Amino acid sequence: MKKYLIAFLAMLVILAVSFIYKGSIVSNVFMDFPQVKGNDEGETFYLFLFFSKHSCKSCLEIIDVLERLPKPFKIYGIVPGDELENKAELIDITGFPFDLLGSEDFYKYQPGYYPSIMGVWQDRIYFLLPVTPELKDTFYNLAMSYYYTLTRVGGVNSF
Repeated sequence: MKKYLIAFLAMLVILAVSFIYKGSIVSNVFMDFPQVKGNDEGETFYLFLFFSKHSCKSCLEIIDVLERLPKPFKIYGIVPGDELENKAELIDITGFPFDLLGSEDFYKYQPGYYPSIMGVWQDRIYFLLPVTPELKDTFYNLAMSYYYTLTRVGGVNSF
């Protein structure tokens, strides 16, 4: 009986350590998002569009939706560093009217699929979606829903 009690306590210690590890390491991937120039802690909802000049043209129609979003949204484009050197060419090809940043500072957060869009509020990532041609039909309502929920209903603690 004593052996079973020792084994049970050892299992509880291992379980507790795994929860502590998961809580401190894994969840931090979605927190402490890098600050961008002019980042304020107000009610600004940041959208980061990860794309390249080789992204599908119909997928980049999401840019039209991003242009219609109201003022509380701040949009940045994250592109590979070598494409950022030819910013004028990239803007001509994609028509992206917002600020462009290099992907080097966002290496930890880069999605596995380009183009993708990430929603960040108060340095915390709330969604990361692959951009498909169908997303442009629903993204405006999705972004507004997130913004309304985070700023009006109770903020970060409501999720």
